[in-house]
Amino acid sequence: MATYQIFTDATADMSTDLLSRLPAVKIIPMKVEIEGCDYTYGPSGNISVQEFYKLQRSGNFARTSQINPNVYLEYFEPFLHQGIDILYLCFSSGMSGTIQSANLSINELR
Repeated sequence: MATYQIFTDATADMSTDLLSRLPAVKIIPMKVEIEGCDYTYGPSGNISVQEFYKLQRSGNFARTSQINPNVYLEYFEPFLHQGIDILYLCFSSGMSGTIQSANLSINELR
């Protein structure tokens, strides 16, 4: 049994090929808005990495929002209940406020 689980979020832009060569990495999807349309970016999302960047290259810039702390709870809690530690890799607080949401969840889970 694994002693830790690696998590990241959709900003990591990890391809299926890259993921297949790494230990199991769980990716938390993010909500994005592009030209007034709402998408879920990441695994099981409704916009692919290719389409996301195609829209970016054509001048349709994305706006992201922080991942809700409850989403982190949904992803992290089952692993913690099994005694599995979590390693969460994300943007720094200087680039994104998402780490603040993760920290809120982490403090609640402690």
